[in-house]
Amino acid sequence: MKRLAWLASVLLLLILTGCNSALNPVQPATPAVAGVRAELVLATTSYASVQTLRHRWQSSDIYHYEIELEQWHHDGYVSLNPPVRIILPQQGEVKMTAQLSNLKQGKKYRVTVRAWGNIGGTAAEKLLNSVTPSVAYFDLTGDQDLDSVHSQQVTIIFDPVLFSGKATVLVENSSPAVSYYDLRLQNEDTDETVFKTTYSSSQTMVLNNLKVGVPYRIFLAGKSAGGKNLLKGKSSIIYFDPTEQDIEQDSFVDIELKKYQAEEK
Repeated sequence: MKRLAWLASVLLLLILTGCNSALNPVQPATPAVAGVRAELVLATTSYASVQTLRHRWQSSDIYHYEIELEQWHHDGYVSLNPPVRIILPQQGEVKMTAQLSNLKQGKKYRVTVRAWGNIGGTAAEKLLNSVTPSVAYFDLTGDQDLDSVHSQQVTIIFDPVLFSGKATVLVENSSPAVSYYDLRLQNEDTDETVFKTTYSSSQTMVLNNLKVGVPYRIFLAGKSAGGKNLLKGKSSIIYFDPTEQDIEQDSFVDIELKKYQAEEK
């Protein structure tokens, strides 16, 4: 199994000072008494994350971002009362900036960003970054300049997806004299034999756990019950492209067999 994790977005967290107003995900808060405001700015990138088809999450699959603010209390971070959450839509009228208020001097905060979506970004059906948390921490226990801007960068990493390529061998021009096949799987980049086995002529030849990004070729030899070489053949290159948004996990490989020449016996 190969696990794939892909970068989705880069988020810039800006801490600005000089307000203590209510949460407002769209408009800047009006400065009032001394306090701290966090401004979240998202800068997405267009990377392609991988189901027969394995879909690899990408930025266009995000329906919205959910941003949660927590405060340090005794020995851990806890939600504020009432909870502070912001939803930034990523379809239609995209929101890339949010204002986080109610941050107080002398406190420590954690901001967690969750990317929700599905294939095509039509609904918030699935959490796309559940494995690697996307968080930023703000320690306001020091002597922050109330007129300064503090920034952090947060990356969104899509959940890894299990991928196991499968190749089913379809034989052409076989012979009733063939009792079994010797199969060898080769990495064409390194000429290394990755796997070899024997199949009876009545078995379906299936190879599993092939990886993305590796060019494979199958070499096949048809033999008689006594081990005599009768037929031979090789496949075209088998390749699961890691740059594709949708990868066909199952492949069918045609191998045309030809007679061995006398010198190859």
